[in-house]
Amino acid sequence: MDVDSQTVDQPTNSIRETISELQEEETEQGDQRRVRGPTLLTEIWNLSEEERVVVDFNKRWQAIGNEGRVLASFLGIVARNANLTPLHIPDWRSFPMKEKKNILKLVKSKFSIPTRGEKWVLRSLGKNGRIINVT
Repeated sequence: MDVDSQTVDQPTNSIRETISELQEEETEQGDQRRVRGPTLLTEIWNLSEEERVVVDFNKRWQAIGNEGRVLASFLGIVARNANLTPLHIPDWRSFPMKEKKNILKLVKSKFSIPTRGEKWVLRSLGKNGRIINVT
């Protein structure tokens, strides 16, 4: 099945809410305080095969806007997933290209990314993985 041929490129309302949503937490004084909460992006993981979040890129092919921030958060989650990016590989450059392509395929199944933006995605994953493996 060709993933690109079924792309709708229209995020649902729940995804739009996730992009701009902050959780509210009650303080001891009874005031509401806005907190970020855990980054799970369940709405992104649960997208149907036809839905994609459209990400805009700037002149340097870096993801921008609210959707770009969601993509960056998603990449952070992927980089922390030991099933996708195992800890026994300390350097992203030595990570097998076949595995990088599988991760890129996963990302492209959730986000509409132009071909030139793929390089930024892989570079971002490499940076995230390096930071996570060091700590």
